[in-house]
Amino acid sequence: MISLEDPNQFLDKCKSRISPIIGIGGIGFNKHRRAPASKGVWELNGYYQSQAETPRQVHKVLPLASTPLHDYWISTQLAFIFKRGEFILDWISMAVFEGDKSDQVKKAIFRAEWATNDPSQRTSHAQPHWHVYTSWPDDHNKVPHKMGAFEPDASQMADFKAIDISKSASSTPKVTKFHFAMATQWPEMGVGAHIEELMTNKVLAWIEGCLSYIVDQLSYIDGT
Repeated sequence: MISLEDPNQFLDKCKSRISPIIGIGGIGFNKHRRAPASKGVWELNGYYQSQAETPRQVHKVLPLASTPLHDYWISTQLAFIFKRGEFILDWISMAVFEGDKSDQVKKAIFRAEWATNDPSQRTSHAQPHWHVYTSWPDDHNKVPHKMGAFEPDASQMADFKAIDISKSASSTPKVTKFHFAMATQWPEMGVGAHIEELMTNKVLAWIEGCLSYIVDQLSYIDGT
């Protein structure tokens, strides 16, 4: 458990792990104004900021990676519960989006998340974990938005088939609820060994390692 008298020092440490990876200085966390006194959500913002949307929320996003195919963006949020004079970290979320800066919606692709498990739930979700959205762009068969000069001729168009991933058999809305385990001890401990407790040093290392891995994989899938 991460319990703090003031979350700002911890947020500054998170910022220092994120800034070198995304290559942007002048970033910081701001608390949502509408958050209740007993719980607050802090969101990362800064230079080159844009906007993105998921069904339940409008996100502030910062540039994460740019490839010949896509511009990727990151939304980073941390939620604290204020209890007995201390701020207790409830969850941290890093959501990845794709789209132009001018696009105020963008495509939600996936998010990495680490939360305190709710003991009232019958299922113990893996912590940390991944969530996958149904809007992942399949560019093996679509024209990438950053290659506007590409104009296929008739022979190329014969095999050109756009894939609507939202209608594919493997992408039903329920998949967004699936907690894909990220850090487990199954090989050593077996069933149930998929929950890591939120601890300061672990969370800071996770932010850095997870974000670096995401950037690397986005470059890999786009062939750069």
